[in-house]
Amino acid sequence: MLIHKLDNVQLNLENGRKYAISPIQKGKNVIKYGNPIGHAAQDIAPEEHVHTHNLTTNSHLATHKAGWIDFDVSPVLEDIDGAFFDYVLSVVSGEETKNEQQGYREIFIFKSSVTL
Repeated sequence: MLIHKLDNVQLNLENGRKYAISPIQKGKNVIKYGNPIGHAAQDIAPEEHVHTHNLTTNSHLATHKAGWIDFDVSPVLEDIDGAFFDYVLSVVSGEETKNEQQGYREIFIFKSSVTL
């Protein structure tokens, strides 16, 4: 479902996900509801699912919402190759991490320590 005429993504009402309407080049804004919600971390093909694996926050947003955003990951993600994204995608798709293979399901990082 296209919400606004400027949008380059549309919402699939059946699964709640957003998909590219047309090609979105790496670094270009992703527009939803007529507003930029981030920029493409890689080239995005038409009908491709748009989410955290290929979308990153705009540095402009991070600067203007400094009280809400702890760290602007945009410059970091631009330097990471596709292998990192492939690995993250495999883990969120069910591949066990090394700590899971050792019997640990969750790790929480607190400011004072790491808790298993």
